[in-house]
Amino acid sequence: MVVEKMIIDWLRRNGYSREDCNELLDALTKENNSPARKKREAEDEMLKKRDLEKEVTKPEENKEDNTDTVGRETLLPDYMYAEEAAEYLHSNERKLALLRKMGLVKYNKLGKAFIYRKDWLDQFMEDWEGYDMSNPEQIRASIQFKAWKKKHKM
Repeated sequence: MVVEKMIIDWLRRNGYSREDCNELLDALTKENNSPARKKREAEDEMLKKRDLEKEVTKPEENKEDNTDTVGRETLLPDYMYAEEAAEYLHSNERKLALLRKMGLVKYNKLGKAFIYRKDWLDQFMEDWEGYDMSNPEQIRASIQFKAWKKKHKM
């Protein structure tokens, strides 16, 4: 029984359907009336009924697609992924990552993805307006100059 369970698990992980798994196990055991086979059939029937019940009771609003074209979940209107944030800043993702690593842009993480709020990006643009952010050296120089201005109250 344990071996059958392991075989079924392996087959299911490799894309075989429940029916295919049962056929292969029947061919391996060559006992069409075995108690294990009857138990599998009963479990299959129970799972099919449960799947049908879920499908019938599923509300209509859950059928809408909550993913974008890349397959990620859509965010609240105030939040955006790195690609959208870079486009909003009229920049590219590499520069946005650099600004994030330097601590100039606020962000959150959603899984492995970085997400940004629109107001955080607006605040960044307001704080760094007039500074040259064209390359890493200019960004470092802008940070130093801003710190110097703050220190000397200019």
